[in-house]
Amino acid sequence: MAKLGLAATVAVALALGATATTLAHAEPDDPKKVDAWFTRLSHAKRKTTRLHFHFHGTLSGESPTAAVVAEAAMTKKSPTPFGAVNIMDDP
Repeated sequence: MAKLGLAATVAVALALGATATTLAHAEPDDPKKVDAWFTRLSHAKRKTTRLHFHFHGTLSGESPTAAVVAEAAMTKKSPTPFGAVNIMDDP
């Protein structure tokens, strides 16, 4: 009886994993490919918002346009600004 329970548990876990992998499949950032992916979803309703943010800030110099307001303890040790929170202003 225990073997049957284990087999059923494994089967359910595999089925859930396969479903999650299918639902979480990512597409490239190309808008046409994203639209094509969206139309293949059987349960989806058309309600799309596209946001594109481009940030170019100057953190130092004569007139900086951005400032670090918070950062993680490891941010200074990281080769990237991971964990930093910046504010920006366009004078």
